Amino acid sequence: MPKKKRKWQQRSYGLPKNHQWKARPGNKVFVADRGKAQFEIPGDWIVSPNPDGSGSIRFFDKPEDDADMRLEMSLIYVPRIDWSGLPLVNLIEDCALSEDSRGITNRGPFQEGQRADLETAWLEVDFHDPGEDRPAHSRVCMARGPGIYSLITMDFWPEDAPRAHKVWDCVMDTLKLGGETLNLDGSKQTPLRRLSMN
Repeated sequence: MPKKKRKWQQRSYGLPKNHQWKARPGNKVFVADRGKAQFEIPGDWIVSPNPDGSGSIRFFDKPEDDADMRLEMSLIYVPRIDWSGLPLVNLIEDCALSEDSRGITNRGPFQEGQRADLETAWLEVDFHDPGEDRPAHSRVCMARGPGIYSLITMDFWPEDAPRAHKVWDCVMDTLKLGGETLNLDGSKQTPLRRLSMN
């Protein structure tokens, strides 16, 4: 049975003056699934759901047909158990890289990081872009938070590497996963109280 394509809805909301969303100068905050994932991207980047129905979200530095950089993020929900015995490096090797059909020509070393409830592993690879017939770079990251994984990739041309690295570093620095459900103003949502009657 074929998978149903996800339907996306875009809505705009005005934020109250006392909202709690804060971003670095020139950036905006991207929030997925009411706070389960969030990070900062440049304020002028374009956000677009992937039209293939996979559920991933894409970010472009210019309109897609003219873009020099593309960031893409997807979320995977898992049971809240101890996953530390499953190294993120292995997940990248066995899943992301083994299924990469672009013909990787070179790869850099893995970079691993950990802070509070977030663990990350990523590396940069080179490939030959067949559409443009020239070399390109890609960064591939697997991140893990409480009950959630995120696959984050970024493709860019060699001449855009300094700018791309700055964007990537900002995404990695500001990435949060598995947080509490948030209200539109960025505050934590108060759970509903249940009444019990005896």
